[in-house]
This record gives sequence, structure tokens and C-alpha cells, in this order.
Amino acid sequence: MLHAKMDVFFRVPKDNNRRVLHPATLVSTGAEGLTAEVGSEGLRVEPSQDLLLYYQVDNKFVQRPICVEGVLESEGRRIVSFVTTGDAVSAESRQCYRVATVIAGVTASVGSETRVPVNDVSATGFSIVSGSEYTVGTSVPVTMVHEGKKYTGTACVQSIRELQPGKNRYGLFCLSGKVGGGNLAQGLAQISMAMQRAQLRRMAGA
Repeated sequence: MLHAKMDVFFRVPKDNNRRVLHPATLVSTGAEGLTAEVGSEGLRVEPSQDLLLYYQVDNKFVQRPICVEGVLESEGRRIVSFVTTGDAVSAESRQCYRVATVIAGVTASVGSETRVPVNDVSATGFSIVSGSEYTVGTSVPVTMVHEGKKYTGTACVQSIRELQPGKNRYGLFCLSGKVGGGNLAQGLAQISMAMQRAQLRRMAGA
């Protein structure tokens, strides 16, 4: 559920071509409404404006319609107050359950980049946040190391979401072993299962 200090994103619904997500942090939640501090200078909002709120819940990325009630700018901070106007629905395009890996410190070599933080992983793909520019449909070599074992293969850029200027969230889909060879598909399945087991242990207090 939504709670204070939670990282969220705002998007202007009319911005369908770029799907730009503007980062923010929830300041307060309550029956009367919510407030968030916007960290993106590129987002301009005004009262009565309809926006989409994006956030992660139960390891799923969801979106929810909201309406802006007010905007307060003071001492370099911009606080937006708003109310939700509908239920949260999935914003995912993935076919498999994904597991957040930020806390686990999983990294990957993608293209010419090394030690790129992996945000989440599923049995068929993963996502990263990178300052490099990739285009949808591009195939890139990937290397991951987990528990001392190296997994290599080829992945295709499936989706792009701009988080802030110079930083994009890329969703990558693992191509079959016939494309570039390698054991990346096996690695993603094993890493995903390992992250799920760790998550269940944390939930059980182990």
C-alpha cells in the first residue's frame, strides 16, 4: 500500500508518445488525500489536473489515476497534494513474475557497460536503469554473475521509460539460446528463484 517515504512516479496521461515518468517521494498519506515531493523539474502541474501515479507493490509495477488538489513551492521544495480517483492496475508488459533485486545488489554487463545495477529479474528478462541510450528492438550481449557462476547470452531491449533527464529504465527480454548462444536463460531462472526464496525468508522473519 501507499506509505510515507515511498518512491513513486508521476506521468501526464497526454504524454503517450514518450511515457515520461517523473520521480517523487510520498510525504504523507491519509483519508483526506496524499502529498508528495516532486524531484523532477520537468513536471509542471496545477490544481484539478489529472495525472497517473506509478509505484511498485508486491513486486509489481502498477499505475493509478489521481487528481491534483494543490501545489506548494517553498525553499526549493515542490509539494503536490492529490487524491486517487480510481483503483491501481498493472502497468507491466511482462509475462512472468518479477522479483526486485536492488537490495541484493545484482549487477550485469550490458553492451559496453559493466556492473549495471539490475532493478528486477524474472525467468524471461530483467530491467536496468542506465544513462546509456538504447532503442527498442536492439540486441545486446549480457553477462550476469550469481553465486560465483557466470551467465552469458543476448537480450533484446523491449521497453524504455524515461525516469529523469539522462536516466532511463530499460526492460530487456532474454532471447533463446539459439540467438548468440549462452546460458543466460538458465541464469535468469535460477536468479529469479533465488530472489523469491530470499524474499519469502524475509517475510517469514528468518
